[in-house]
Amino acid sequence: MGTKNPSSLLPLTLLNDFEDAVFPAFPEIRQAKETLLAAGAAGAAMSGSGASVFALFRQREQALEVAGTLTRGQTRTYVQDCNWGVAKR
Repeated sequence: MGTKNPSSLLPLTLLNDFEDAVFPAFPEIRQAKETLLAAGAAGAAMSGSGASVFALFRQREQALEVAGTLTRGQTRTYVQDCNWGVAKR
């Protein structure tokens, strides 16, 4: 059985049950998620009980480009690489 690259399973449906309660009270958090999805994220969700939102992109370059457009005002962005697969010994 081979190892399947999880990124091939994208697009993702990421769910956070707290979004239903938080988004009406804090529409800017909903907007952040929608902005990331509109920018090409394969999936996005609110983290925990808020107020941060994360997104998964297929390509690092795309993530960096979107992060650059969002880093204005009080918005902070971070890009973290995810290494899929098994390390060789």
